[in-house]
Amino acid sequence: MAASSSTPIDKETSSSTIMNKEKFRTLRSSDGKEFKICKAVARQLSLIANLFDLEEDDKNIICLFEIDIIPLPEVDGLTLDKIIGFLNMYTEESFQKFTNEEKKKHCDDFFANCKIHDFFTLASAANYLGAQVVLDEACQRLADAMKNKWF
Repeated sequence: MAASSSTPIDKETSSSTIMNKEKFRTLRSSDGKEFKICKAVARQLSLIANLFDLEEDDKNIICLFEIDIIPLPEVDGLTLDKIIGFLNMYTEESFQKFTNEEKKKHCDDFFANCKIHDFFTLASAANYLGAQVVLDEACQRLADAMKNKWF
């Protein structure tokens, strides 16, 4: 029965795998692109945060540690990349220490190359993912564009 016993290396490997899965998740967009995100960013996405809550619930029958990749069929890779990039910036400790004016400048720089269609796509994807800060930012920029007849 040597096959059923685990060696110290196996224990280290399995515990490090669990540690890595606790810190990171991989998201797959509708076009097959994969993105590795940290737990802080994942917590900003209510769709993914709900999965963390299920994992922490001892009474749950489903073991989500076995899920390596979370498919997101409603979000394309380009949009998911933009959302994750914004959330990475937003969750950084240094960003939280900025004044409101500095935060606005960073957001303006981040969205500088976006067109009106991009904001509609971002708003739709952020709504699906439950990324409230991205949804708020995209909607505000859409409202500003309509107000200024930017489109």
